Amino acid sequence: MSERNEYTWTTMMDVLSRFYKLEDAVSLYEQINEKYISIKTTMAAAYSWHGRTHEAKQLFNGIKAEIYRLHKCGVSEN
Repeated sequence: MSERNEYTWTTMMDVLSRFYKLEDAVSLYEQINEKYISIKTTMAAAYSWHGRTHEAKQLFNGIKAEIYRLHKCGVSEN
């Protein structure tokens, strides 16, 4: 794959986690420089899918804080 972007990252992480390769999905997540909300949400879902609720909740709380900050500034991520 020549270009990795938000869509390819989320797809790769989702597929890895669904095929019980969570640690590979985590490794991929850690390589991403720009962690868009959709990427964080995909990783939170992967953690949840594998019963790692503490990590999922941490990511979710970070997402909530980021969305709140963006809305407070009048910015909307599309």
